[in-house]
Amino acid sequence: MADTERQDGTIARQARAIWERNSAFWDTQVGEGNAFHLELIRPAVEGLLAPRPGESVLDLACGNGVYARDLADQGCNVVACDFSRAFIDIAMKREDGKRRTNPIDYRVVDAAEPEQLAQLGRGRFDAVVCNMSIMDIVDVNPLFEWVPRLMTPGGRFVFTIMHPCFNHSEAVFASELDEQVDPPRIQHWLKVSNYLDIPPRKGLGIEGQPELHYSFHRPLSEILNLAFGHGMVMDGIMEPAFPGNETHDERHTWANYHTIPPVLAARLRLAARNL
Repeated sequence: MADTERQDGTIARQARAIWERNSAFWDTQVGEGNAFHLELIRPAVEGLLAPRPGESVLDLACGNGVYARDLADQGCNVVACDFSRAFIDIAMKREDGKRRTNPIDYRVVDAAEPEQLAQLGRGRFDAVVCNMSIMDIVDVNPLFEWVPRLMTPGGRFVFTIMHPCFNHSEAVFASELDEQVDPPRIQHWLKVSNYLDIPPRKGLGIEGQPELHYSFHRPLSEILNLAFGHGMVMDGIMEPAFPGNETHDERHTWANYHTIPPVLAARLRLAARNL
């Protein structure tokens, strides 16, 4: 086994253990949707995915199942999976008391393991979605390799990520008081010191989480070329930012950056030659 493969395996095990410990806290913070999910992620995904009742949809790395439940409420037949048993247990507990015609099929599946992805079923899903998780996975090649195999010929894959150009560990919030205007106002800045070569590192996702988790930055070209290399094309993209109709006293929050998107959403389909 190469040293890189051994290191990746060690980090992957550590990452899973961290998410097992962080899962309950994240569930309390995300619930049925925090501001990031409700104002940025869900509208972008809905616009690109356009789910229809009766469709079979796979939610990869579903976390506490917040979007899987939204899909099920819209009449989709949903399979939702995550590599964290704790997250799946939380998601299933949130289903207690719900009566669905087509209950959500929750499974523990690691999106970085080809054998586990294969068990979900070739050509089964009209749509696949992966929300805010690609940057948390040490090896995303299996995901991009298997998503095209899991979809029907006319299927689509929508993913959301922290915007790799602006929202990463080497992008820093800054602000200053502009006293040259009347009344004085705070100007907000984003300083980016690196983009192409940011190593894996632990960071904070939600303030107060029990433990820092791993993040794996990838330039946009790396992500898209991986998708293109596995026979997909991109036919839709959105870069949502918080609206500019509110002011926030807390200076270092994405809600004050109305013209810089913290999230990127993209839609991929099978290239015509692969249909």
